[in-house]
Amino acid sequence: MTFTEAQAGDNLIIQIVFGKQNIDLPSKIVSVRKESLIVDIIYLNKKMLNLENEHIRMNLMLIREGKVPIVWKNVTCKIIKENEQAFYQITAHSEGYENNRREAFRLFLGNDGVAQVGINKKALEVIVRDVSENGFSFLTSIDVKMAVGEPVRLVFVDLDITFSLMGIVVRKVNVNEKEVLYGCKLSVRNNKLLKYINSKQRKEISAVKKPKTPLMGTKASKMKKQKDSKKNRYEITAEMRDLLIKAFNQEDDIK
Repeated sequence: MTFTEAQAGDNLIIQIVFGKQNIDLPSKIVSVRKESLIVDIIYLNKKMLNLENEHIRMNLMLIREGKVPIVWKNVTCKIIKENEQAFYQITAHSEGYENNRREAFRLFLGNDGVAQVGINKKALEVIVRDVSENGFSFLTSIDVKMAVGEPVRLVFVDLDITFSLMGIVVRKVNVNEKEVLYGCKLSVRNNKLLKYINSKQRKEISAVKKPKTPLMGTKASKMKKQKDSKKNRYEITAEMRDLLIKAFNQEDDIK
């Protein structure tokens, strides 16, 4: 599949790959031009992220509402300027494909949590539905408009461990009249989460019990303290900057 599947306004995930690590960043298509996409610039700490770098490789994922994403591997990027505004021009060198492979093992939870969809937005009371090594989902009574493609931070506690997960919303489903399900892809691999999933999975197998799926109609509980909503605000620039500097090998590449 070529970029003819894409349209202006569609949400994208730009995946930066370096070594065995990868970072997923959300962006949006401005226009489609033959074999290239014109895409919004990503800013970190108010600085433009330069993706013209030999130390990394890039993949691209097109998020499609109600359909599986389309992925292009090893795309290239350069920065262009039009009407005194900067954009990424991303070019694919191979056909895209539908990413419909089998998902990683999902651990169903039902724990209370706090989520923030978008930057500098109000924290929401949620029920953590499931987590996997690739992503997570949660239920809430709040319908966040234009949520797909937005960065998200989820915080929950289990086994006396606090998990803070960063991701991108790739799916939103109205479960019933009162609740909305948000499916998210992890932005950065979380080793603590993977150990937790493996540990819980081993316990379930040893106890010969199947994981219990929380009821869709469960209501999110009240937050214990209002200050938690401030403490758990999503700060993508602070949390991802060190990884990005490592990926680009020098701070000058973030400019």
